[in-house]
Amino acid sequence: SAKDNYFIIPDSSTRYLTEDDLRGLSDEQLEIARNEIYARHGYIFVSDEWKDFFVNEDWYIPTSYSVKLNSIEEYNVAMIIKEEARR
Repeated sequence: SAKDNYFIIPDSSTRYLTEDDLRGLSDEQLEIARNEIYARHGYIFVSDEWKDFFVNEDWYIPTSYSVKLNSIEEYNVAMIIKEEARR
């Protein structure tokens, strides 16, 4: 599990990810990386798994069931989903 204030991909909201960025990550790390993009915006997770995971992070403040991602984040979520599907 993640340590306090630890991100799988700390700059995934400001930098376009590449296939190389994702290739070295485990399946679990990919899933966390995808969800941490939403969590940074205060997304309120429906699944208990992700609620329980992010509630332990000091930076996570759940505020909304609907969050707006920037274009880099949207691209990165799609890249991660593509990599998850490829495996």
